[in-house]
Parts: sequence; structure tokens; C-alpha cells
Amino acid sequence: MLMLMVENISSKKKYPSKEEKEDCQQQAILDCLLYWKSFDPSKSAQPNPFAYFTSLITNGIAKGWNSLHPENKKAKGAIFTSIDNNIYSI
Repeated sequence: MLMLMVENISSKKKYPSKEEKEDCQQQAILDCLLYWKSFDPSKSAQPNPFAYFTSLITNGIAKGWNSLHPENKKAKGAIFTSIDNNIYSI
């Protein structure tokens, strides 16, 4: 299910090459595997697991893109920007 979500979310973005798309997808899957235990519906503001994993996937794709293109982090009009060391946004 996570792989289907990653494929669906990553297909909405454009990548210069297939390899870069796969690298971003792999980073998103890795983040899901690393942080899946952190989801606690009783303590979460959003008790929906799909919303949690969607945000993990989106942040993982952004983290993968930023690792491939570190020069874009500070460029004006960057595709992905870093909020802090752990959270990324589009």
C-alpha cells in the first residue's frame, strides 16, 4: 500500500530523469519505514493514518530532491524548500 501511495504521489511531479524520480521514491519509502512507528492516533492531531503517511511520503520526496539538488535549496523559486533539518515542504 505504501508503494502504491508513493507511486501515486510522485507521479504528480515532474522529474528531469527516471533515475531521479526513483531516487526520490526510494527516499520516501525509507522515511515511511523509519517513521511508521511514530504514528499514534490517540496523540495525533490528525488520527487518519493515510494523512500521516501522505505527509511522510511528500516530505520524503522533497528530502530526496533536496539531496539530489542541494543548489536549489537557496535558489529563488526552488521546487522544494527546507523548513528545518527534518521537515520539508513543497
